[in-house]
Amino acid sequence: MNVRQTCLAKAHSDFLFLFCHVFLLLTDGERGPRTEAEAESMSAAVWRATWPEPRIRQRAFNTFGMDMLLTLDLKQIREFFNAFFSLSDFHW
Repeated sequence: MNVRQTCLAKAHSDFLFLFCHVFLLLTDGERGPRTEAEAESMSAAVWRATWPEPRIRQRAFNTFGMDMLLTLDLKQIREFFNAFFSLSDFHW
């Protein structure tokens, strides 16, 4: 089994599959990094491919919203969603 087959065979999650895919693109599936600097460069490239800036901002916004909702009691949650789904088209 070559490096590509081994990597993809072990890809049990979407993230791992993406990591392997980017790794193989960066290395042509031939070898791993030869130096610490090359490993760091490859790691940074995988990170940028996995978490581009817009996704990081969206994730932070989603986390903020969930943290906010978790502070509300049942009555406040109902009021929030009632108001949220009553917004006019102008506010969307």
